[in-house]
Amino acid sequence: MKRRELLQALACAPLAPSAAQAAAQHESRTRALRAAPASLPAAGLPALDAWAFDGRVPGPVLRARRGEWFDLTLHNVLPDPTTIHWHGVRV
Repeated sequence: MKRRELLQALACAPLAPSAAQAAAQHESRTRALRAAPASLPAAGLPALDAWAFDGRVPGPVLRARRGEWFDLTLHNVLPDPTTIHWHGVRV
């Protein structure tokens, strides 16, 4: 390698992300969510049949910061198709 090529490579090195930085940029939190029929207790009333996410109505709150990657797998065991309504997220 010539001196000029070495100096060019060294000058550009801080601009190239390291392997750790590249991996961190694409790290994501992984979560599974289950949509299924559930029988939920009601105060002083018989249990109510409902469609729930992870056995709860409403389902859990999922939070992520801007720029953060988030992987979600929805396991739908409901008798009909379903979807997730994303409040405040541009999808």
